[in-house]
Amino acid sequence: MSISKVEARNMRKSFGMLLLIIVTSLFVGCGGSSDSNSSSSSGSDANTYTGLDSVTALSSAQLDVPLRSNVAGFCYLESFSMQIAYLKPNISRAKVFAYALFGAPIYWNSYDGALEPNESYVDFNYISALQNLGVDFVLGSGSAAGYGQLEDYASGKLIFSSEDEALETLKKGLTDDRPVQVHIDLSKITTPTNYHPYFLGGDATGGSSHYLVVTGYDESNIYLNEASQDQDPSDGFEDESSVKDFAVPVDVFMEAWEAAGDITDVGPYWMLFFAEKKGVNISDTKTSSEIISIHKTAALNNESIINAHIDELQNTSSIRWFYHKISLLKSLFADYLEEVGYSCDSTAVTKYNELSDHYETLCNVSDGEDGLNTQQAELEDAIGPKETEAANALS
Repeated sequence: MSISKVEARNMRKSFGMLLLIIVTSLFVGCGGSSDSNSSSSSGSDANTYTGLDSVTALSSAQLDVPLRSNVAGFCYLESFSMQIAYLKPNISRAKVFAYALFGAPIYWNSYDGALEPNESYVDFNYISALQNLGVDFVLGSGSAAGYGQLEDYASGKLIFSSEDEALETLKKGLTDDRPVQVHIDLSKITTPTNYHPYFLGGDATGGSSHYLVVTGYDESNIYLNEASQDQDPSDGFEDESSVKDFAVPVDVFMEAWEAAGDITDVGPYWMLFFAEKKGVNISDTKTSSEIISIHKTAALNNESIINAHIDELQNTSSIRWFYHKISLLKSLFADYLEEVGYSCDSTAVTKYNELSDHYETLCNVSDGEDGLNTQQAELEDAIGPKETEAANALS
C-alpha cells in the first residue's frame, strides 16, 4: 500500500513528537522568565495571554527589525532570528542555528531517500532554539487546533474569533514594540512584483507555506521582513528594499494569513511574539560548551548514518537540494565555533568548512547512475571520515 506525502509527513511528525518528548528532557533547557501577564503552561489548558489587554493600537507603527539572511528554506528560524536580533542584537544568526541544534548533525530521511540536516520534523529545532536561548513566547491562532506543535511550550496563547480580532492583536503587538512572526500562504501574495515567480499567485499549486516577520502597518499596508536577501540576485532579491519592510496591502495580507490554515495545521492567523520586550534580561539556558557537546554527541553518528544508508540514496535535483542545506549549515556552524573562541584555522573550523564544500559539490552531480555513483563514493570515501574527524575536533 502506498502513502501520500502528506500522510508520510504526518507519520514523521508523530514520530518526531515522541522523539521530542524524550530528547527535550536531555537536551533542552527550561524557558526564561516571562512577563507578569503570562504564566507557564502546557497543552490546551494554557492560560490566555493578557499582556496586550491594556494596549491601544496606534493608527500606524513601524519597527526597525534587522534583516537576517536565508538558509535554504528555514524561514521559520530566520524569522525568529530577526525577532531576537531586535530584542538582543548581539545574538547572531550562527548562534540561533547552533542553539537550534542545526550544524554538526545529519539525519537520514527514509521517505525521500536522502541525508538531511534536521530531525524528522522541524519543530524540534525551533523549540530547541526558543528554549536554549531562554525566550518565552506567545502564540495566537484563529483555531484551537491551529497553534502547531509549539503549543505545549508557549508561555501564553491567544485565540481569535474573527479576522478583525486577529488584525487588531497584530497591531497591538507592534504598538507594544514586539515584532510578530506570522505564517502565511505566500502564493496569495502578488506584491512586491520582484518575488520569485514560484511564490506568486497561481504559480504555486497547493499553496506555499511561509513564515515572515511583520514589522509595521498603516491604514493601507502591512510591512514585513523576508529572510531572503542572500538569495541569487537573478531571483530578484538583490535590492534590500524588496525584503525589508516591504508593503503588502492589508486585504491581500489577510487573505494569505487566513489561507495558511488551509495548507498546514498552523493557522489561520497564526502568530508568534515574545513575552519579553527590550530592556528585559533574557539569558541562555545552556552554555556554548553544552551546545557544542550536544552537537558532538550527535555528529559522532554521522559517518555510521552515511554508511548504513549509502545504498538507499536517491539521485534527483530535489533530493540533491538537501546537500545544499547541509552545506550552508556546516559553514554556519563553523562561524559559530569562531564566534565562541575557536581560531579560524583550528581543526574543527577547518573541517566544518571543508565539509561545507564537499556537500556543495554533491548538488551539482549529474542525474542517473553515474551521478549516484559519484555521490556514494564522495560520501563514503571523503565526507564520512571527515565527519568523524570534525566531530572529534570539538571540545
